[in-house]
Amino acid sequence: MTNGAKSVSIFFALTFVWSWSCWLLAPAVKPESNFASSALFFIGGFGPSLAAIAVVYLHGGSTDLRAWLVRCLTWRGSWGWLILAFLSPLAV
Repeated sequence: MTNGAKSVSIFFALTFVWSWSCWLLAPAVKPESNFASSALFFIGGFGPSLAAIAVVYLHGGSTDLRAWLVRCLTWRGSWGWLILAFLSPLAV
């Protein structure tokens, strides 16, 4: 298995383990605790992001992770697209 295929396999494994464990635990939480159940569903949605961070860190260390996060968080579009992205769900 090549290094790229191994990275993708690790990413998908971490994503599924994190997300599905949170989503399967949510109904098992006491029915009276809607907040805990909702929090687990919300946290489960971060599985792909957390898996990507873990894979970049495992293969490149903290300097590559920092550079990757800076590239991910740099806004390269016009402000009109940002406003459209935030306001279009409200219109729907």
